[in-house]
Amino acid sequence: MWHLHSKKHHLPDFNCQTTPPTTHSLLSLSLSLSLSLSRFGTVVFLHLRVAEEAFAFSLHILVGLGLFINLFWNPKNQSQQKMVINKTLFLTYFYLFIYILLSSGVILYNKWVLSPKYFNFPLPITLTMIHMGFSGAVAFLLVRVFKVVTPVKMTFEIYATCVVPISAFFASSLWFGNTAYLHISVAFIQMLKALMPVATFIMAVLCGTDKARCDVFLNMVLVSVGVVVSSYGEIHFNIIGTVYQVTGIFAEALRLVLTQVLLQKKGLTLNPITSLYYIAPCSFVFLFVPWYLLEKPVMEVSQIQFNFWIFFSNAICALALNFSIFLVIGRTGAVTIRVAGVLKDWILIALSTVIFPESTITGLNIIGYAIGRFCFN
Repeated sequence: MWHLHSKKHHLPDFNCQTTPPTTHSLLSLSLSLSLSLSRFGTVVFLHLRVAEEAFAFSLHILVGLGLFINLFWNPKNQSQQKMVINKTLFLTYFYLFIYILLSSGVILYNKWVLSPKYFNFPLPITLTMIHMGFSGAVAFLLVRVFKVVTPVKMTFEIYATCVVPISAFFASSLWFGNTAYLHISVAFIQMLKALMPVATFIMAVLCGTDKARCDVFLNMVLVSVGVVVSSYGEIHFNIIGTVYQVTGIFAEALRLVLTQVLLQKKGLTLNPITSLYYIAPCSFVFLFVPWYLLEKPVMEVSQIQFNFWIFFSNAICALALNFSIFLVIGRTGAVTIRVAGVLKDWILIALSTVIFPESTITGLNIIGYAIGRFCFN
């Protein structure tokens, strides 16, 4: 049995200030408190028994919610205990909350739909094509019919040399990422995603948009070591699911780099709506080939259940996630998004162990993931 050491670990001070803080101080407070919470959660995980991990996760969520409330609720006078809402901050962190909720919800929803133990729809390419088809149709209505946004000036040359390759890697990242749900747990998938900065850095160096620097390289090595430690501690390790997820991560990294290299050099800026308008139909076409070869024969011989409302709601959640990203980017900066990302990952890992009891987390999982996260941050 593991015992907590006598060394004291102090929680961050959540006492509100007597005067309303500035936006800059709130962002700095958000970053420092979130990192402190993550480190505190790691200490708890390292010293508790496996049977107590669910309680530790719940504790982390509650403290994180306290952080969220503290960020935009400010007592004007401690003696009066009167709460004053800053409208701008409220909207900002409300959008962040919606982003965290939708991002976590889509991942858990996809896992539930694809997993043979639950809804049992083991066709990840089909599910991805449903998302792309629905998103493309809605984007077409918003751009061409309701004219919510104005389409960019897109020539055939730009579409063929920029949109097509980006769509190919976007479709590949979704395909491989969704396929991984069939083989490994959501918690382990999130831990593997700590490799994302490593993959992005490697692709940026290969494409010439970044230079290999010793300090960055050392950080990337430490992140990789953390992911290896986390993988070694995975009880239900599956090489097929791991390969699918890592391949999807590198495909997504290449898509991000190509977006910077191809589109930005052409002077094109795509928001989530116009991105879906141009990329979703092309990604649908790319996915049709592997679907026809791999999943169409399975659908012909197997009795696959299809519930319209399940897939319709799933597609709406995926579409809403793209819109929430648009709102978050418009109201926050890089620091706030990073804080939200750290909090979202911990919450998602916690929720996945509750919703999917077969997902077991070990001390090595947490140690490896903490190394990867802290070295990157």
